[in-house]
Amino acid sequence: MEELAQNYESEDRLSIIQNLDDIGQPFTCESWSGYCGGESYDIVDDGDDYFLYNLFALDNYFHSIAILDHNMVFRHYFECNTIGLEGLTEIIEEILAEIDLVLGDLNQDQAVDILDIMIGINMIFELENYNTFADLNSDNMVDILDLILIVQIILNN
Repeated sequence: MEELAQNYESEDRLSIIQNLDDIGQPFTCESWSGYCGGESYDIVDDGDDYFLYNLFALDNYFHSIAILDHNMVFRHYFECNTIGLEGLTEIIEEILAEIDLVLGDLNQDQAVDILDIMIGINMIFELENYNTFADLNSDNMVDILDLILIVQIILNN
């Protein structure tokens, strides 16, 4: 976790937080930080009621990783030893790339325009071609309502 935190410490769209339970069993916050090699990420103790553990420990693992995106949407969960630094980095980079994309910009040219409407129309006719950036109202389908929202984005720019 320390290497991951150091790789992304200047990234303002991301926060890495380590939850510790049962402080003193065997490490204090200070010794845990020293054990991991630095203090570049937040260490949180969720108290005696284990709020974070109860929220994220789906498989009763104390050492687990939960990844939430910039909208606080739960994206990934896994036991700490199963994915490694490379897997974590890949997931984080995927989420950061999504943040840079503009909702309604279906051709990803950094502009919402008539071309995006045309692509949206094609998506509607090809019912299997779903795109989260075309689903502006988040109803899990691309339809005329999404195209109306794209038109509103264009008119407001």
